[in-house]
Amino acid sequence: MDGKLLMLDEIHKYPCWPAELKAGYDAHPEVQFIFSASSAFDIFKAEADLSRRATVTLLPGLSFREFSEFRHGIQFPALSLTDLLENSTKLSEAFNDIAKPLPLFKEYIRNGYFPFLKNESSEATRQKLSGIVNAVLENDLAYVQDYSPSNIQKIKKLLGIIAGTAPFTPNVSKIADKLNVGRNTIYNYLKHLEDAHTLNLTHKTGRGISILQKPDKVYFENTNLALALNENANAGALRETFFVNQLRNAGHELHLAKKGDFLIDDKITVEIGGKNKSGKQIAGIEHAYVVKDDIEYAFQNRIPLWMFGLLY
Repeated sequence: MDGKLLMLDEIHKYPCWPAELKAGYDAHPEVQFIFSASSAFDIFKAEADLSRRATVTLLPGLSFREFSEFRHGIQFPALSLTDLLENSTKLSEAFNDIAKPLPLFKEYIRNGYFPFLKNESSEATRQKLSGIVNAVLENDLAYVQDYSPSNIQKIKKLLGIIAGTAPFTPNVSKIADKLNVGRNTIYNYLKHLEDAHTLNLTHKTGRGISILQKPDKVYFENTNLALALNENANAGALRETFFVNQLRNAGHELHLAKKGDFLIDDKITVEIGGKNKSGKQIAGIEHAYVVKDDIEYAFQNRIPLWMFGLLY
């Protein structure tokens, strides 16, 4: 009927959708197709079928900046990492002129990453996010070859282990014995959970990264998820979870540093802690910054943690 745009939501619930979408696109070059799916794995598998036809965009959760605007109407431009580091004092003052960042940040850490958590109680937030985790495991992971109900139960146990100690330094041999599976199976579980945006895996610098390689630390993908699965998650773990999440969502490469906590894009070292955190761990390192929670303003190389939520 001379339509020019076809929008398809939840397309992964339609059988054989990549082949039919490809056929429709080829038969109707005048039509623009926009499709969405909540199954990350299904999209990954479909990319091969739709190669040279589709541009696939992964949409992360809200940044702290987006949350501030979406939830509270506070508008502030997205910053480049270079601008943030070089002009942190001025930029922190500019944000404080229009809003108090610390109460906003505490709200964001608990229930600000997902738009649909607006005005939810803590218990409702936990229930919704637990439901999302179950959907990821029982629906998305069903698309991975050989993921039976038995596999899903073992992955749930693995997530329980991680939730109790995140950021988690995995002992793959012990976990494999506990779950009665092979080491390579644990590596695959962790990688698939990262692909499903449930975990963030981090590695030390100077090491090649392959699928079958033990990550040096394992974080939940975002702080809302971390708190939903462990409401007693410690402050240090949440700080690092937030930092890893926001930097990676903004397109930066992150490794564990030999000195300090993280190395950004192989050149910027950061040490993360509370407001009394000293910089002795990174003393003498060029391009090094202390990232502090519970402070409102930046000063010299001391930058508030919340400011790294302004990158996208």
